[in-house]
Amino acid sequence: GIRDVERSRGLGDVYKRQVLIENDWKRIQYQNAAVIGAGNVAMDVARALKENNKKSNVYVIYRRTSKEMPMWQEERENGWEDGVIFQFLSLPVEIVGDKLANIQMIKCVRTLPGEMDITGRRQSDIIKGFEFNIPVDMVVTALGYQPNYNLLISQGLIVNKEGFVLVDENLKTNVENVFAGGDIIGKDRSTVVYAVADGKRAAVNIHKYLSSRGENID
Repeated sequence: GIRDVERSRGLGDVYKRQVLIENDWKRIQYQNAAVIGAGNVAMDVARALKENNKKSNVYVIYRRTSKEMPMWQEERENGWEDGVIFQFLSLPVEIVGDKLANIQMIKCVRTLPGEMDITGRRQSDIIKGFEFNIPVDMVVTALGYQPNYNLLISQGLIVNKEGFVLVDENLKTNVENVFAGGDIIGKDRSTVVYAVADGKRAAVNIHKYLSSRGENID
């Protein structure tokens, strides 16, 4: 099994024996799928899985309550309407498979809302003895993201304590000729709308920046 799945990284990572060819995940066969996470990406994945196989059971597993889900309210309501099954106050601890690496189930433990952490969100306290299994043949992790801190600082970029690139009001970084936008500068810029907006804004500012140096950019 794959233990400590909560520590895994990457958006929409798929645990499944079949090999994904050119990200053609629709070719994967599944009857019961689990999505670990509670953000907009997690719900996008869950709804896509449900749409791809309407007869499947798709679970969204989250260690906190529904009120603490970071996904938008509209996304949550759309998931309910599509038939997504929510498992709240549930923490995945192990993905169990057979000798051929086919996933058979995901082991979880029940949690209770704990004390507030430094971010203002409640921690999750494990309830000992309250373990349960969910039979699944696919698991997708959508647990968020983190910039590659070492790569960024190796290029001389200044980052904040969370590892995001610092920019000025023009999206310019401390490195000459380098601008940044989207989710590399903060979690609040993680949607496509913000990323596209930052891209357009950066393009305008890059044009102004190069023009001010007298460079021909026509």
